[in-house]
Amino acid sequence: AVTRLAMQEDPRAGADPIFAALAGAAAALADRPEEANGLADPRLALSDELVLWRAVAAASRGQPAAAGGFATSLPILLADPQPLLARLAPLAALSLAEAGEAAPLQALIASAPDTPALDLARGRLAEVEGRTQAALAEYDAAAAGRDRLVRARAIRYAIELRLATGELTVGQAAAALDAALFAWRGEAEELANRIRLAELRHQAGASRAAFDLLRVTEGMFPTEAGRIRSAAGQALVAALQTESPLSAVALHDANRALLASEARQD
Repeated sequence: AVTRLAMQEDPRAGADPIFAALAGAAAALADRPEEANGLADPRLALSDELVLWRAVAAASRGQPAAAGGFATSLPILLADPQPLLARLAPLAALSLAEAGEAAPLQALIASAPDTPALDLARGRLAEVEGRTQAALAEYDAAAAGRDRLVRARAIRYAIELRLATGELTVGQAAAALDAALFAWRGEAEELANRIRLAELRHQAGASRAAFDLLRVTEGMFPTEAGRIRSAAGQALVAALQTESPLSAVALHDANRALLASEARQD
């Protein structure tokens, strides 16, 4: 609020890249990444501090690139005052856990205040180290917490690990992930979950259900249409082979453009 007021009172402040970066850092900290564009100004001298705040903004947008920034700037983050570290550590932990960055994740866990996000991070670290039961225990603990993003990722990690160890079949994993879609709505997390659910349905032989899900998902995330259509095309081709003749003809006729695109890619 202070930085926005200053920019309103003195238009020259908005043209100052350092001031714009400070305003961007404040916006990222307040979970307003759409107002953090000042951090990307190419006139800014690259520093670990800038890398950290760019990572915070990227993490707020759900971008995977955040993990590399947090890994690079971790010494700066760990040197921050405790209140700021407590605010940023969960965001960093989620990004590092998602990317499987074990070494910086371990350092963060050892130094940051305990939060549900660190339960998730400890689980991810245990999984990387091959301690399956410990990982599942941490994931289940994180999934029982109140942080919705932490819960959503913990549920997904637990499903994937139980699938990998044979505790769940592909069909059971698909059903479990389907039931967990409510845990987080919007942004990259839900998109990733929907695409993964479609993959699992396809692997389980439910290609028509996978295709239908991807078509709905495309309407929800139009900016990701290219990525979604590629997966939808594969599911559609598989569905045509398993549907009844009448359903297959109707499905084919309703999706001629997608089939033509899939044929060109082949």
